[in-house]
Amino acid sequence: MGAALNQRDLKGAQVAYFCAEIGIEGLPFGGGLGVLAGDYLKSCADLSLPVVGIGILYNRGNFHQELGPDGWQTERYDGFDPTGRMRFHPNITSIPIEGRPVGLSAWQHHIVGETGHTVPLLLADTNGNNHDRPRDDSICDILYPSQHQDPYHRLAQELVLGIGGVRILEALAYKDVKIYHPNEGHAALLAFPLIKKYCSIEEARKHIVFTTHTPVFSGIDEFSRELAEQVLKSDLPSREYMRNLTGVEHLNMARLAMAMAYHPFGVSPLHAEVSKFLFSDFPNIRVLDSKDNGVHLATWASPQVQRLYDRVAPEWRLKPKGLERILELSEEEVINAHNPSRENLGHLLSSKRARGNADYDPNKLTIGFSRRFATYKQATLIFEDADRLARLGNDIQIVIAGKSHPTDNPGKEEIKEVFRYMRELKGRVAIRFIEDYDIEIAKLLVRGVDVWLNNPQRYKEASGTSGMKAAANFVPQISIIDGWSVPQEPASGYELPKGLIESVTGWGIGRMPSRQDLIELLGPNGESKRALDRKIDAASLYDKLEHIITLFKNDKRAWAKVMRAAAAHNAPWFNTHRMAEQYFEEVYNIPLKELVLA
Repeated sequence: MGAALNQRDLKGAQVAYFCAEIGIEGLPFGGGLGVLAGDYLKSCADLSLPVVGIGILYNRGNFHQELGPDGWQTERYDGFDPTGRMRFHPNITSIPIEGRPVGLSAWQHHIVGETGHTVPLLLADTNGNNHDRPRDDSICDILYPSQHQDPYHRLAQELVLGIGGVRILEALAYKDVKIYHPNEGHAALLAFPLIKKYCSIEEARKHIVFTTHTPVFSGIDEFSRELAEQVLKSDLPSREYMRNLTGVEHLNMARLAMAMAYHPFGVSPLHAEVSKFLFSDFPNIRVLDSKDNGVHLATWASPQVQRLYDRVAPEWRLKPKGLERILELSEEEVINAHNPSRENLGHLLSSKRARGNADYDPNKLTIGFSRRFATYKQATLIFEDADRLARLGNDIQIVIAGKSHPTDNPGKEEIKEVFRYMRELKGRVAIRFIEDYDIEIAKLLVRGVDVWLNNPQRYKEASGTSGMKAAANFVPQISIIDGWSVPQEPASGYELPKGLIESVTGWGIGRMPSRQDLIELLGPNGESKRALDRKIDAASLYDKLEHIITLFKNDKRAWAKVMRAAAAHNAPWFNTHRMAEQYFEEVYNIPLKELVLA
């Protein structure tokens, strides 16, 4: 059972998982969505599940973030050469763009799991196949070309992912695929070849699962009817057909994916509720359900933490539910497991990669914040009342990291604001910004800080996984009560409540979610209420930090109990092993007991 699978076995995949970015170490990807997709495929490999991943090979690679003295971000692309790293399938199929064929190749990466099972990851590529058409060569150059500044590029890329991904599977003889799972709407165009394959919308719909990750309109890709007709030509159905299918004549990728999914899902219960309110006229929205996101524990837990996992739950790498027994650990064991990660983070914060206004101090409470810089994530909320923050300055240090999308100038301005506060608060609050954020930096942060900060605008955090990674490393979270970080009863078969338990697993900022609050914030006057919320939430954050600092300084045993509870209540549930098993059993309708390796 533990032997690596041969090439024939690889093509026995029953589920094709499509995502525009897949975060595997050493491969180009963007951010949280990609890391989630990569973690999911790693868990499928660990659990010997018959899945094939479909993505895009971005030949310019990840961009490197370069920050000026004022914090303004510029980007440098060094390129990505997959030669020698992956198996190459050259010119195996083509797709029509503007009515002419564009050749597609595929790069095959193997994700090898705990038992030796391999999940193939197929990355589509047009580069190098169409030297007489430079415009085609640029389709797969960078991740997420702006749909506003370069919508042609964005749509052509999503055509490669959706329609091209289906054709790559056919060209490589993946004949057993019965479920097509677009993770977010970027791959929604897979619907059109599947309608042709199964001869009707109704039959195609039986084979499509859709997961949406966004509760904001700006996160949904939309293309005008005119552009869609130009790029897709005969592959785009008529206006009447699209109107009947999706409710609009133009191309809205989330609407299309929702319309074609026999089972659409959000990524937390609250996210599903928000989506139903926000996108109330989307097809199938009434049946939108949710499956909690998770993280791949063996990727994110530090070596010292994993050794404790091994002791309390020896089978955790395949059966993480047993990690509820983390509560059996002593406070000393928890602190001793965390200390090496604090030291490793200290080395990073003392390096040239960390820009800041003070040296790292191991005796201070280290607050960590890292994510993509988008304005709704409110990276500067903690600086809202600089004088009040300064009164806490002797006891805290703030560590921040993250990139802004290259075309997101408001996000770049947020980074500049952090640098401005870094200058203004010098001598009063220690602030460090780590340049050129990546997976390895993320590991050091979620493992080594003392408390994780998550403060997006309320109801705009679909799930959030960075706090899950921190909790798995005994790092509690202080968070806006949103996404996964809300009070939740134990799941069926589990003993411990999950999510936020105030002062037990972490701390909440501001008020609890309510239906009336949701209506007011997402309604026509929501922005004015959000401006008031920012001040209220900042005050709540400072109140909670005062309590956290006192606990951290004066009662190490009580602090260790919170650290232990953060892991015990959340790591057993918020992991991609549980997530993958739920999708197979409850969504794909492929019972795990029927999956027996040859």
